[in-house]
Amino acid sequence: MPKLWKNPKSSNYWFRKRVPERLRAEIKSSEIRFSLRTKDPVIAQALNDAKHAELDERWAKLLSGPVSLDFFAIEALAGEFYANLIARHRREPGLPKQWEMRAFWDRLNLNLTPKKYFAKSLTTTPNMRLQREVRVFLREKGVRLDPVSHHRFLLAAAQASILAAEQIGRIASSDFSPDPNANRYPIENRRRGPEHRFDRLFERFADEVGYPERTRRSWKARVGRFMAFCGREYPADVTKQDILKFTRYLIEQKLDRDATIRNGYFAAIRAFMKWCLANDLGPESDPLQHVKIYPDRTKKKIKQRKSYSDEEAATILAAALLPIAGRRSPTTILACRWIPWICATTGARVTEVAQLRRQDIGLSERTRRFPLRIPVIRFTLEAGPQKTAERVVPVHPDLVALGFLDFVEGTTGERLFVDPERARRRPDVSGLTKSAGKSVASWARSVVGSTVVQPNHAWRHRFNTLSNQAHVHPEFRDVITGHVPATVGAAYGDMHPALLLHHMKQMDSHLDLIREFVPDIGPFLPAKERPPGSDDPDFQGFGVADRQLPVIHDGGTQIIGDDANSIGS
Repeated sequence: MPKLWKNPKSSNYWFRKRVPERLRAEIKSSEIRFSLRTKDPVIAQALNDAKHAELDERWAKLLSGPVSLDFFAIEALAGEFYANLIARHRREPGLPKQWEMRAFWDRLNLNLTPKKYFAKSLTTTPNMRLQREVRVFLREKGVRLDPVSHHRFLLAAAQASILAAEQIGRIASSDFSPDPNANRYPIENRRRGPEHRFDRLFERFADEVGYPERTRRSWKARVGRFMAFCGREYPADVTKQDILKFTRYLIEQKLDRDATIRNGYFAAIRAFMKWCLANDLGPESDPLQHVKIYPDRTKKKIKQRKSYSDEEAATILAAALLPIAGRRSPTTILACRWIPWICATTGARVTEVAQLRRQDIGLSERTRRFPLRIPVIRFTLEAGPQKTAERVVPVHPDLVALGFLDFVEGTTGERLFVDPERARRRPDVSGLTKSAGKSVASWARSVVGSTVVQPNHAWRHRFNTLSNQAHVHPEFRDVITGHVPATVGAAYGDMHPALLLHHMKQMDSHLDLIREFVPDIGPFLPAKERPPGSDDPDFQGFGVADRQLPVIHDGGTQIIGDDANSIGS
């Protein structure tokens, strides 16, 4: 905050140079005048920040567009106009005669002027004065009304101006008896204003929480269906009976109580209503309190298989190496070719893989403990939304042997499996990645003909299955797959990709599974080479004593030099 009391120039000059034009109408407020006169920079800064925040909020309301008010809201706004007019003149009302004359001219103007022309800019002094007062009042409230609502409010404000003039005249005559019009106007609940409608509040809620675009759309649709079913426009009107009524409706629709009702609809409704209650925008009490959805005990509890079997995985991955049948675009063919392999070897989600870019495939960092740089896949927020934190995963030797790195080097576009030029509805590629995942899932079902498991998410379950069979520690598995750490301590520190590669190579190789279950394609697979002078074909003495590191030997990927800047260096 500049020390304005030492500024040789006037405060008006400072206002013209420093204050934005949209704030100049507010510079005569008492808060800003005090902040300019005070010699305490902390108080001055706090007062200015508070006033500017208030003005920014008001300006945002004005930019949001005109609103339409019903009769109740217009009368409540006229009551605020009435109270505001009395509050501005209560301490210094002036002479009673002037308020008597104001009430007389306002009543005459309201009676003589046709109501349909009252909102026009007439030349009569009372009407011009009233329009000016209404315009200032609405600007201070940060409200823009549509023409119909503005006309109706102007008529209500004219009547309120007459009553206010009479009351101020009584105060000027030293009559401080209770205001006879104190309970004349209704009080509009601020939780039911135009800016507190469901759609606007949900956007604020999603922005503040930071949900991904897919979760935002899904939850807004579910909460919107609930609000429409109950006939509610504002979250403040939601009652416990609405919740119970909607619950009975969902149960009667024979929806899954666990996956669809409890973890779907009510997860979205509960999170949104709790945010409204925390921000004093919801009902007086929590309508979901003591509401419980019991599981359907008549449903047979059959444990469904979640991951592919060895034979199914080998069949799908072997088919991905052959020409993809059907009329498909080049990007879809590449997606069916590589996405199942990447999901199978890294445990990544299909959307995370579908949105990969060429620059996301690179080399690991060199450290004193790990001087060798190995190929890695970086799942970052720059490529697209991530359900969990960003991570770096080593490229599996099976992918290296199949020529994945050569494919990445030969790619001309930025995206590997989608074409951003095909985006229509949204500028991002979230829709394209979702479409690519559906195409891969449809192709996988056509290969194995199984509808028991989820064709894309089954790879993620299978990766955990293979890691358990290989006795991989869950902490390393969670880092590779991007799951939330089990403990706070597990979230500390970083794991080098070379260390993760060691644990990935302990798991069963899908190339070996193809050789076993699809022997026809076995001779065409890349040969598995053994490192010279090593008893273990997969790992060379990773210990503290010999200080040796795991190196990708399959596919010819060897040590990368210091001057390497890309995969092909």
